[in-house]
Amino acid sequence: MENKDQLRQIALRCSQFRNQEGNINTLRSESNVLGETTKSCELCNHFVNHRCELNLIDEISSNIDVKLD
Repeated sequence: MENKDQLRQIALRCSQFRNQEGNINTLRSESNVLGETTKSCELCNHFVNHRCELNLIDEISSNIDVKLD
């Protein structure tokens, strides 16, 4: 299972990222303390049941050298 930081790094580099609409936590989760926008796989329409429906997590993580546990 990927940790939250890994999911953020992957989402930043994913061309298929689609923000979930109607997610109450989306607005709160997308901005950090400095007001910078962040992404996470957890906020993507393609992330269902704790996995990417498009199977892009492994591909993207290998391209950015993110170590998955």
